Amino acid sequence: MDWSALVLLAVALTALIVAPGAILLRSLGLAPLAALASGPAVTVLIVTLIGLVLPWGAGTQIVLGALILAGPALSRGARRRFAARAAAVGRVGAASQEEAPDAGEAADEAEPGESESADGDRAAQEPDGPRAKDAVERIARGARRRGGIPRLLITAILAALPAAITHILALTSQMGAVDAVHQNRDSVLHMNLIEEIHRTGNASIISASRAINGAIYPDGYHAIAAVLRPLADPALILSASLISLGAMLLPLMVVLLARSAGLRWWAASLAALLASTTMWMPGYMVFYNAQLAAAMSVELLIGTVTALAVLRPRGIGQQLLRAALGLACLGGISAAHPGGGQVFVIVLCVLGAVGLARAAIRGESGTAHALRARLLRAAACLACLAPIAIMMRLPVLQSMAAYPEESRTLGRTASMSLLLEPIEGQPATGWFELVGALALVGAILMAVRGRWAMLTVWGTLVVLALTTSSTDPAIGALTGAWWRDLLRVLTLIVLIDGVLAAACVQELGIILDRIRGIRPRPTRSWRGRVLRAPRATTILTLCAAICLAIPAIRAGTGSSEYWSYYSFQKFMHYVWLDPEEARAMRGSDHDAFNGAVVYGSPESGASYTAALTDGTSYYRHYGAPINWQQQYLAQNFSKIRADARVCGIIRARGGIPLYYEQPGLPPETYALYPGFQHVDTSKGFVRVADVDGATLWRITACDEEGRTP
Repeated sequence: MDWSALVLLAVALTALIVAPGAILLRSLGLAPLAALASGPAVTVLIVTLIGLVLPWGAGTQIVLGALILAGPALSRGARRRFAARAAAVGRVGAASQEEAPDAGEAADEAEPGESESADGDRAAQEPDGPRAKDAVERIARGARRRGGIPRLLITAILAALPAAITHILALTSQMGAVDAVHQNRDSVLHMNLIEEIHRTGNASIISASRAINGAIYPDGYHAIAAVLRPLADPALILSASLISLGAMLLPLMVVLLARSAGLRWWAASLAALLASTTMWMPGYMVFYNAQLAAAMSVELLIGTVTALAVLRPRGIGQQLLRAALGLACLGGISAAHPGGGQVFVIVLCVLGAVGLARAAIRGESGTAHALRARLLRAAACLACLAPIAIMMRLPVLQSMAAYPEESRTLGRTASMSLLLEPIEGQPATGWFELVGALALVGAILMAVRGRWAMLTVWGTLVVLALTTSSTDPAIGALTGAWWRDLLRVLTLIVLIDGVLAAACVQELGIILDRIRGIRPRPTRSWRGRVLRAPRATTILTLCAAICLAIPAIRAGTGSSEYWSYYSFQKFMHYVWLDPEEARAMRGSDHDAFNGAVVYGSPESGASYTAALTDGTSYYRHYGAPINWQQQYLAQNFSKIRADARVCGIIRARGGIPLYYEQPGLPPETYALYPGFQHVDTSKGFVRVADVDGATLWRITACDEEGRTP
């Protein structure tokens, strides 16, 4: 596979995330911007629900795709039937009016105002009257608006392109080779879970990951990624996922968020650049740590906020539609990662409380009715905040919030949240602080203009970030589903900061135009739009140049470079599997793993067996063993010729037992797995292959039950 194929694989994954939900929502009549922004969340919800009840195989995927693609056609048919029924009702009404004997006399005897009203009613009841025509016009407008998503999508992609190209170049340059294997604790879990779903068809969020890490793990992303498994192995799919989530879906969601906040297209493009040029997102979360489930929930949350901002409820029907969309997207965000779901609930509660509080303050006063309305709104405001109070009392969130043993000081947390200062050990570059300062000014300008929604979201996230500095269990529970991790909250803050900073630049441009006496005239031509905003080209060019230069920086030395987003180590935390070793597992030694169960320390090439070959490994994630059998082998594998229980566990597991020996690993690799540190392979083992620097042994010590050599 070459670089272009890897990028195409990332494009396919992005389309699988966005398209199903967007098509479904658009066929239900949702506005193009709202459908496109909330489509990914609905996609994840659909896949998660199907995974709970059906096997996630090719048949299920084909049927689901066919049903979604048929959605627009079914919607058109329903709307045509509605138009036909409306026209039929008009004809029946007209016929009944013609049969009424005194209708004309009554109209003649009526007052002038009543006569006009009667004429209007009769016109509405004629076969081709206003009511029938209005119904047909609504259907026609809906049909015309169906072309809205393709046009919006193309424009949004063009706006997101500068940020996308920047980060694709940054990531691929640090990969070095298209077949490089991302190596850290999270990425190995993702690869093995994608392969597990592909082999077993089990995409249930409850049980799919239990065989790997012994716990429930959000697998919405993995189920979607498994659709591409026939085209590439899990390691290549993971690399494509880094591009998809970090360099494609992320800038697209930020662009749509910026548009919902009233930014022009050039400012939305600038927002995507500014939002993704700090170390936090996509660098730290996606490219470096491969926290793909958390990253997806962040992007789904941004898209849902965009959709809810676009849908302005006018009447009970619109309010119910907005509530239904919010609940569906909450399910998708939570299925992607519970941490994102918790933050989304808090944001919704605060938005509702602020809206009700503002309505109560601005309401009429002086009458008993006005007083009752204010009291009701105040009570509703408190009810909106009730879920937050409940969260603070949940023992599970409190226990998860106790995970980090140390906390940053409030001052340090505030400087990282407001000025986006880099992580400890990294020198200040000035660029992060500039983006944070522009965002602060943008927040002030939005407050002056009365745009409270975006400001409320930003303020809520900043407060959540500040709560991570507290060791109080109740306060820490507000971010408990994210393990009270400031860095995860920062990934959301920087995205909002990018929009606020771009809004600041746009507002400053408007102010400068007013000072200079320039009044831009509306135009539909692209040439007119470009010439009308020469500063846009300058700003985008400058930001693109800065963004392209940043990934080449080696910030810090020694231990600080280990944490640097811009260092090569961000793609390989540890070189557990060197490039030649990975190529051998994919190529010359691939057949040696067929039908095998590979034993060995997780922090070695053994854990990548399922990701690169047709075999599997006994330990498929980094961390503690998940059951007593794994724990026993972790302590006693080296006693295989003396301890019959070791062979009993290996026989019970089945498959062709192989041992993956990788010399030169540091001693801390065996902290939880001392049984694999000093294994005598002189007897009971047969050499199968030399995988670059590692050796693959066939375990013959357990071939005959009841006999150990």
